[in-house]
Amino acid sequence: MTKRNCVRKQQQQSTMKINQQQQQMRQMLKEECEVFAKDDWDTGCIPDLQMVIHLKDDIPVTKTYNSIPRHLYQEVKRHIQDLLSLGWIQGSTSSYLSPIVTVREKDTSIRLRVDYGQLNEKTHLDRHPIPRIQEILENLGANSWITVLDQGESYHQGFVSEESQA
Repeated sequence: MTKRNCVRKQQQQSTMKINQQQQQMRQMLKEECEVFAKDDWDTGCIPDLQMVIHLKDDIPVTKTYNSIPRHLYQEVKRHIQDLLSLGWIQGSTSSYLSPIVTVREKDTSIRLRVDYGQLNEKTHLDRHPIPRIQEILENLGANSWITVLDQGESYHQGFVSEESQA
């Protein structure tokens, strides 16, 4: 077998392997389609994920309200109503107060952020080890398929525990 034929055979085998992997991937995506979001509001939730906030003292944080820019008011109001109807947020009578900050996203939608700066200063930190990138890359080995999953709206997938909702 000539060198050219050997290279051609290797290319054909490589192409066949890639085609086989693509078919396996398509099949897996069809079988597992329920785990993927249907739209931006389809986030799912993890009822057992109950986040406990441990504070350094019991003095409530009250930060001054930030006014919403007049030209965004109706859009923010609609967005809050959407979040309420989805059950992602709820009304509160807590003595703690952290203002919202309106952020315009690249796709022109709005996102509401909460300024928890003062609350964060009073919170005992939960330290969790973050995997090292080098270790993750080494674990990939010779794999030729890599994916990145975006856990959109992930902060709405867990819950603040009842004891932390003072």
